[in-house]
Amino acid sequence: MLILLTHMSVLPKPLPASGLTKGSTVIPTIARRDGGNVEQMLRKREEMLSAGLYPGVDYLIEDVSTQGGGVVVSVRPAYDLVKKLERSDWPVSVPFSLAPRWYTPRAYNTLVASFAALIAVGWLAVGALLASALTLSVVPSDSMLPAVQRRDVLLVDKVSPRLGWRPESGELVLFRPPDALREIVRRQSAAAGGGEGRGEALFLKRIAARGGDAASPPEVEVFPDGAATIDGRRIRSAVAADSPVARFVAPTRFSLADDAYVVLGDNEAVSVDSRCWGPLRQREVAGRPLLRVLPPGRFGVVKELFRGSIPGMSLAAVSASTEASARSKAALAGLTDVAVLTASELAAHADVVVEALPPSLFLDVAQPTLAAGKTLLVLSVTQLLLEYEVLQKLAASSGGRILVPSGALCGLDAVKAATEGGNVTSVVMQTRKPPASLANAPFVREQGLNLSELAEPQRLYAGSVSDAAQRFPANVNVAVALSLAGIGPDRTKYELWADPGVERNTHTFAVKSAESNFEVRIAGVPTESNPATGALTPLSAMATLRGLVSTVRVGT
Repeated sequence: MLILLTHMSVLPKPLPASGLTKGSTVIPTIARRDGGNVEQMLRKREEMLSAGLYPGVDYLIEDVSTQGGGVVVSVRPAYDLVKKLERSDWPVSVPFSLAPRWYTPRAYNTLVASFAALIAVGWLAVGALLASALTLSVVPSDSMLPAVQRRDVLLVDKVSPRLGWRPESGELVLFRPPDALREIVRRQSAAAGGGEGRGEALFLKRIAARGGDAASPPEVEVFPDGAATIDGRRIRSAVAADSPVARFVAPTRFSLADDAYVVLGDNEAVSVDSRCWGPLRQREVAGRPLLRVLPPGRFGVVKELFRGSIPGMSLAAVSASTEASARSKAALAGLTDVAVLTASELAAHADVVVEALPPSLFLDVAQPTLAAGKTLLVLSVTQLLLEYEVLQKLAASSGGRILVPSGALCGLDAVKAATEGGNVTSVVMQTRKPPASLANAPFVREQGLNLSELAEPQRLYAGSVSDAAQRFPANVNVAVALSLAGIGPDRTKYELWADPGVERNTHTFAVKSAESNFEVRIAGVPTESNPATGALTPLSAMATLRGLVSTVRVGT
């Protein structure tokens, strides 16, 4: 969903004390109408910080009261903060007067976009004509993660749709809400006590399919569990029953008209899209995103560039959980001329297949690849362990190979060397992760653990790696890789901690053997799109691929 800034000279008004209501979301700022001087602003900022009222942060109002003739507000952050800003005494009660101004998230986003416009005008040198063709829009939701993030500011082309531009599959598009979506927004806003909702807002999604490209209209079907197909081909997997979008899914079947589109959000667990309100019509297309202008560190074209050039290797094809997902990821990476295939088709077009799928789809690519005698590079190492005997026999009988990169862990060469001596007496590993990266683990959900409220480290597991793989199928790939490199998953001892005191996935392991005793510690940086995966993991896969074709190979 995006807010279109058509009248940027009309700035939103701050909330009065009477506008603060229990259950609403507000954002305090240090902005003053008279500007104030720098010293006053800095002093005010320090007062707010010491009270736990951080300028620019979304707060949920838990209570509003009157004390000594003034209004006092009890608030807590609407989302998890970085460690240095977290407090143990949420909610905090602060006087309304502590913040010079309070805004609704919508009003605050408009202010941010207005500021962005002032910056953009300078370097774009736009005149009145250009202003009529472009606009700036602020992203207020997480529905398009990881490509577009909350509060990104996008520069949008408004003219192309008026001139007949039709977005292709995989492209981002801004659109006015169809009636069914407008009704969803109205109901949600009314339920939250917010009136009619943001009927004038624009939405941002990705084109999954468009009508008019085939002799017969595509048949689209949406199932009760959120899965969706086009002409029988799956374009979206089922969503969890407790996901935010599950209650909006509208099971249906329809033929996609020539002037219509199926649009989906990249973050399928939270995106209210065509699965919930049906097709998008051409008349509702409002703009085409061109650039991300804010924040400065993310400035650029809204896509991720493919940088994996390895002499002696070429990218033959790509795949994902669904065809639509594969096409959108290919479009993000600028891979418009690369074949998009199903997982089972990859082995027929490639010599090496790199697997990085959700656990439930692991065998869809592993079995066909090994049966064809090809090389499988596995990133979901836990799934390999769970199917180890079957896949090892399949590879042996067909001439296939299974490669496991070191991923987010260093020191595996030393572990393998020590194991060759046959005198390793123990391998013990401990992992500490930020609680957010473990929140969706099956074990955590089954136990009903609320990791977001942890004040102290909590040990979630202690035992063998083989047992940990069953309980945490998407979180212990590093431990599994260590066990396969060393004395096996049954003998390798493992502890997993949810630790609010760490910002990085931290792994420590110790090996004792007759030849050498050593200890290794690594603090990996999580990826932006998936905090459960370390940023080193894809780089390790690239290094493994490079080793397959390099004339000189360093390391075991």
